[in-house]
Amino acid sequence: MIDNVHHPRHYERGPFECINLTELYDFCLGNAIKYVWRHQSKGHALEDLAKAKWYVEREAQRLNSTVCEPAQWMSRRYRLLRKLEQVNHAGARDFWAHLRVGSLAHMAADLETMMLQVQEVERGPHQA
Repeated sequence: MIDNVHHPRHYERGPFECINLTELYDFCLGNAIKYVWRHQSKGHALEDLAKAKWYVEREAQRLNSTVCEPAQWMSRRYRLLRKLEQVNHAGARDFWAHLRVGSLAHMAADLETMMLQVQEVERGPHQA
């Protein structure tokens, strides 16, 4: 039976459930993670990536910085992010790596690159 309240499928795709990582972050970064995680599953990839970028930029404004706290060596955050990098979950290897080291500026740039890739795919081979 599908349980869209407690265990939505689009958040269970991956090496672990999305909530296992988002609960380790504040609101803005947790939301950014959620949107990157699901962008290939809900049918609104470009919108989800744009939302993720908005939350990353909001976190940078909140902190008045382009960096945030990196995942401490071998912490739960570190181990989960390394796993996502290793499997290139959601095609977002660089995003996960930059989240692990705490680089908001690079995360925003990664999302911009991913958005461009989605736009290219949506345009198709004849409109490039």
